[in-house]
Amino acid sequence: MFDHTAGRQSNAAATAELATQSNKENEMTDISSPAKPAPAKTTRHLRRLALAIVALVIGATASAQMMHINYAPSAYNPRVEGGLSGGQRDAAREIGYDWFGNLCTGYIFHSPDHVIRLSTRQPSLTIEVESYEDTTLVIVHRESGRVFCDDDSGYGYDAEVSLFNWPAGTYEVFVGSYWYGDYWDYTLYVYE
Repeated sequence: MFDHTAGRQSNAAATAELATQSNKENEMTDISSPAKPAPAKTTRHLRRLALAIVALVIGATASAQMMHINYAPSAYNPRVEGGLSGGQRDAAREIGYDWFGNLCTGYIFHSPDHVIRLSTRQPSLTIEVESYEDTTLVIVHRESGRVFCDDDSGYGYDAEVSLFNWPAGTYEVFVGSYWYGDYWDYTLYVYE
């Protein structure tokens, strides 16, 4: 004959043993307990890697924003666009010096971030980048091949190119990051 009480006791003992083992495993793999923070340098590198991956995906899918300017926008009513700075090309190595002998700095994408088409000669024009981080600017006039570069002529670490007598034509605008692997949000202003 089968003893029902012995079976209950052995089931209860087995259940208690399983619960104890489960508690031990939970103590060892408890994800709610605070983990030791990663060193700041590692966190910074991981953040840069994540931003680089995002930038590569965005850069691979995004095309340059075309900006047609038939008049010179005023400082009170500038043309404004945004984007993500940075890239894989070293402007100093690949472009070198601009039309005025300034060294081009920063890292830029292979394709322009913005394309500006001036339908007529502009007596004066400013192209300015505003960002919370150190950005650079490379502008290429397609028709003449002239290059204009800047690093910190704007406010703080912002880049800015202000020139007189801009010839009509197409200008490729590359917004770079000063340091390799940095990708930053920016706002581009174009005004007279």
